[in-house]
Amino acid sequence: MTLTQDTEQILQQIVATVAGLSGVVAISLGGSHSAGLADSSSDLDLHVYCREPLAPPADRATRLAQVADPGSLEVDIRDWGLEDHLRVAGRDAELIYVPLDDLRAEVERAYRAGLAGEAFTTARLYYVASGRAGRPGRGSVRADQGE
Repeated sequence: MTLTQDTEQILQQIVATVAGLSGVVAISLGGSHSAGLADSSSDLDLHVYCREPLAPPADRATRLAQVADPGSLEVDIRDWGLEDHLRVAGRDAELIYVPLDDLRAEVERAYRAGLAGEAFTTARLYYVASGRAGRPGRGSVRADQGE
């Protein structure tokens, strides 16, 4: 995966901002970017691995507003689980919060009973395996990949 300098800078801003939220353990880049299929219009899918208690919506909104383009921030979206959406420097980003305890249970179930007919869980396991790691405090997704 090769990131443009602009994309790398946007990711650094988002990772540095999200890393300071309570409950955040790790952040990874997923979606088309981690699969090597991104183009200039691709959004940024960031998986935010967390433990309870996660920062409440108001705290996340205050923090994310520091980097979000005006009027672009939506927090506490619950269509497929907990997400926050924003735009940074004109680039759409989705923060997908993944509770580590839930993930651990899904992995154990996958290896014990299998996942026949459970596309959401299968997709979650795929992005865990294929995501590009970034760690709170480091600020750079690229640096954590050894590039």
